[in-house]
Amino acid sequence: MFLQAIMRPGLAALSCACLLACIPAQAMDLTQAWQLARDKDPGFRAAAAQAAAAREIEAQAQAALLPNVSVSNSHNQVNLQQTLGTVTTPYQYSSQNTGLLLRQTLYRKPQFEQLEQSRAQSRAADAELQRAQLELLGRTAGYYLEVLLAQDVLAFSRVLLQSTQGLLSAAQRNFDKGQGTRTDIDEAQARLDMAQAQALQASQQVAFTREQLQSVVSQEVPNMVVRNLPTAQTLPSVGQDIPEWIERTLAQHPEMVLSRAKVEAAQAEVKKQNSGHHPTLDLVAQVTRSQGENALNPNSSYQNRTLGVQLNWTLYAGGQTQSAIRQAEASLLREEELLEQTRRNLSLQVRKEYQNTTAGLLRVKALEQSQRSSDQMVISTRKGIQAGTRSQTDLLNALQRQAEAGRDLAQSRYQFLLAHLKLQTMAGTDPQQVLQALSALLDVQP
Repeated sequence: MFLQAIMRPGLAALSCACLLACIPAQAMDLTQAWQLARDKDPGFRAAAAQAAAAREIEAQAQAALLPNVSVSNSHNQVNLQQTLGTVTTPYQYSSQNTGLLLRQTLYRKPQFEQLEQSRAQSRAADAELQRAQLELLGRTAGYYLEVLLAQDVLAFSRVLLQSTQGLLSAAQRNFDKGQGTRTDIDEAQARLDMAQAQALQASQQVAFTREQLQSVVSQEVPNMVVRNLPTAQTLPSVGQDIPEWIERTLAQHPEMVLSRAKVEAAQAEVKKQNSGHHPTLDLVAQVTRSQGENALNPNSSYQNRTLGVQLNWTLYAGGQTQSAIRQAEASLLREEELLEQTRRNLSLQVRKEYQNTTAGLLRVKALEQSQRSSDQMVISTRKGIQAGTRSQTDLLNALQRQAEAGRDLAQSRYQFLLAHLKLQTMAGTDPQQVLQALSALLDVQP
């Protein structure tokens, strides 16, 4: 097979020497990359902070229904002039006032609805964080698999480059012996130039994909080798039918939880605005102590204690309440339509990832057969050259098809794994469990 050609003795020795010289002692598997991303990615940390801030809305709404206690104190210097007829008498004294006020809500319908709305908003904040986690998971896994694919493509390019160099040398020797043509040399040289350009491009792609992964894990990405190349027989199966995947996704996906929470918050907003017509009733207890506030008797002091209820009822607010109700109802309609849109989008996304896994598995099987055929074509072409029925150009074409088959197979495997990961996590499977299974399947080593 083509991958076995990568481990030819000379190339293997060179690769081992390079690895010992420059790569870290430990590789980074997919689970480790995900853990680093959750801890270090600034976007996810910002989403976590935003969710923590949004959760405080419930505590604030709860506080509005609890007793409110306040204390006040004032101290003033009074300069007073009293005039009686033609006699003016000046007074200078200090006055003080200290008060303690307790207010407890007995009935405030808007605040009760605000508490229910804040609970829905808190659920929405948790769903926002879960959505950010799924987005980060897909981004991290995608970048990680792109690194592995880029490294595979680079390995294929280097083997093709080495084989082309050997064919160019053989064509030159045959031409010197009078057994070949100048066309064979020119053809091999053209293929060599193309192979060198492809190897350079593959090397640049490796560097770029590592930078992508490094942007989310916030540390240097080491060289990695997939020790266990998954085959069509070892790749995970889809298991359930598509209606079951859709049902699980619509029940648990953060996008649906978020949309439902927003609808509930909008419903509570409608109730809150409708309750603007309701009166409010508070229990009020107050203690005040004053001294020097009576100009006729500045040396007097007073202590006042009151306990009672306070009723407020807005009879007319210029139509503001009705306008707020219409605004809240329109916002509710918007959230309900967005919920339906989310349901449809997720259903389509599940169908897409389901098709990517089922069709992807068939593609892997077909490309495995294509790789076996291309490997056999290289062997047959080499024998044909010895028998005089094939040319160097035929071998170059066979090697090119062999490299392309290996590249396409590797790409299809990683695309299948990414689609399978997305399908599982969309349906509510624990991301840690999915990543551990994929890490064990790939067995990435330094």
